[in-house]
Amino acid sequence: LQQTKDPIADMANALTADVIAFASQLTYEDFLEQTGKLNDLESYPQLCSRSKSIGYEVSKVVYRGYQAPTQLQRMHDDANERRTRLKLSVGHCYSTYLSDVTENILLCFFRLNKRSRN
Repeated sequence: LQQTKDPIADMANALTADVIAFASQLTYEDFLEQTGKLNDLESYPQLCSRSKSIGYEVSKVVYRGYQAPTQLQRMHDDANERRTRLKLSVGHCYSTYLSDVTENILLCFFRLNKRSRN
């Protein structure tokens, strides 16, 4: 405890640094999918190191969830909606394309079939 004047602030800063290090390597979607790793003590090396150096031992960390600021959540929701619309549009275009290709193949087949009969 003689190594610091404010052990709580030191641990909070180390915790924040670990979360930033974790999240900065991920896209927003990947972060949302991998938040379960924030329950693992291995995700907090700076917190564990700093705590030990000031006389504390962190034995467990519990991640209680993430709440995005309203503007960020709205941006995420809008992006998901655009992606969904794009996927549906691409799916429709692809099925139309396949239908056109199938129709062209059938037309060619019927033309060939007619020629072979003559």
